[in-house]
Amino acid sequence: MDQPPTPTLAASEALARISRRIEEDEAAAYAEFVKQMQCSEDRRGPILWFLGQKFEIHAYYHSFLVTDYEAIKGWYERDLQDRRDYVIQEAEEIICNWRAAIAQEFREKLAAHLLGRLHYWKAEVMKRARTFDVKESGADESGAAPCFETKNSLGEKTRHFREPNLELLKNQEGTLNRKNAAEALGVSERTLDRLVADTKLIPVGPGFTKRFKNKDLFRFFNKRKDDKIDKSRQG
Repeated sequence: MDQPPTPTLAASEALARISRRIEEDEAAAYAEFVKQMQCSEDRRGPILWFLGQKFEIHAYYHSFLVTDYEAIKGWYERDLQDRRDYVIQEAEEIICNWRAAIAQEFREKLAAHLLGRLHYWKAEVMKRARTFDVKESGADESGAAPCFETKNSLGEKTRHFREPNLELLKNQEGTLNRKNAAEALGVSERTLDRLVADTKLIPVGPGFTKRFKNKDLFRFFNKRKDDKIDKSRQG
């Protein structure tokens, strides 16, 4: 199966985080699959869902490695096709002893589902690649919240920054939605989106509304704080 190009040293941490997330989400999907199998009289539904998740998880997390249009044609599109073929092959091993008519019906449903998701993720990474072509303003490279200016009683301009709300991160096992995650870090939602685009933060829940693990947000906050301290010492 095609793999993303060998990452630079700067990108290796992001790739390691993505690999861990894939493993975590696959384990969670399998646990959910087992529950569904125990509660369902018809195995086809849970199996179709689980196979779909095996494609979805990889497509979702690998999309974070796309930074330009060349990457889409260079490896991501091929990666999607190879992942689809892998899932279909795995399905064939499962349904090989099913009755022919039932197996064919399942095969067609799975193929249609995977084709639809393949086109969906190709469209998503095209949108992602476009974001790298647009010059954005606002936060600096450290991810600091954009500031706004007011005037004091002397007419002098003063700068104000959002304050982080670390109370939202008290439950280290919890997750936050996009709005609350931005509030916790003291950044704008637009800045949070940029951090995601740069793979400095990786939301969870492929195919659903973005949510962020509290422990990831807290780790990022502390790292950014340490980086600022190091810069001030160097200065």
